[in-house]
Amino acid sequence: MFRGRSLLAQGQYKEARDEFVKAGKGLHEAAPLALAATASYKARDFANARRLLSAAEALAPDASFLRIEGYNALVLLAQGKKEEGLEALKAYITYYDTLYPLDTIAEVAAMAETGKVDIAALEGLLDGQITAYEEKVYRFMTTGSGFGD
Repeated sequence: MFRGRSLLAQGQYKEARDEFVKAGKGLHEAAPLALAATASYKARDFANARRLLSAAEALAPDASFLRIEGYNALVLLAQGKKEEGLEALKAYITYYDTLYPLDTIAEVAAMAETGKVDIAALEGLLDGQITAYEEKVYRFMTTGSGFGD
């Protein structure tokens, strides 16, 4: 999945999506699908992002659940489904609030409460929060440290 992450960071979203889908073949893990959905969202392929998120949700929960919740909200909001998107965003906030959240959660919560969502700003905030969480999980899994330190 390293190649897919590299392509995603370079803005090569369709190639990243394909790489994540390929990496997920034969696995019963949500992470490759959640990352493929992220790439699809960033390529503005919302229908495919939604399909990939649904497939990821059907698998056993793993560290990508935060990404799945966050991108569910973004996809729904981008598709003009404001009420559903705000509900998904509130679910994301509930989950994230228990995971040593970054201070930027207050900005996300304000958008959810007021209903005044700047999708580009929200995407940036969620990406930062999700990345920080996933890095902590990776560090914990590889070194035994990472949460609360």
